[in-house]
Amino acid sequence: MKLQYYQEIRLFPDQKGGLWKIGADLFSLLHFGFVNNKNEFGKGRFALSFPEYAKGGNRTLGRIFRIFAYDQKSLINLNISQIIDKLSGYVECSDIALVPESTTYLRFYRVQSKTNAERLARRMVKRKSVTLEEAREAYKEFKPIAINHLPSLYIKSYSSQNAFRIYIDCKCELEEKVEEFNLYGLSLGGNVPDF
Repeated sequence: MKLQYYQEIRLFPDQKGGLWKIGADLFSLLHFGFVNNKNEFGKGRFALSFPEYAKGGNRTLGRIFRIFAYDQKSLINLNISQIIDKLSGYVECSDIALVPESTTYLRFYRVQSKTNAERLARRMVKRKSVTLEEAREAYKEFKPIAINHLPSLYIKSYSSQNAFRIYIDCKCELEEKVEEFNLYGLSLGGNVPDF
């Protein structure tokens, strides 16, 4: 099934909070909405994109969050205007619109830093029946993923109440991939139209 409908939320940062703070609050609120509207298999019904996304020195998710859905009813049930009510004055939401035809696609996905080989080895020992030496051997070629060039948000989990940083990467793709999205609206293999 194709992503056929979308809504945009535009952020208006103030002097105190800034774009990153409003973006983090919005992302957390959307995550909560996505969790409450997951499909029967516990996966996401919605996908997110960030049209002003940039990595590197000017890393940012930008001022626009675009929410995609497979059908109009899903966006109506999500009720974005109610979700963003807490951010009144800092964001505005567009009407639901049809997704235009696209020839390129973007895949926004979470990148988790696997901090170091020793930590991963200890984790392997706990989860599998291997010795620490065997686990260290398994990770001897390990190289950490560089994430400091990626945009990130500092958010709080609604399930565990833990605060953490989520890093988001983006890849351009030439073919549409109709696959799943997680409950953050990020790719589990699927991509979104680029327009």
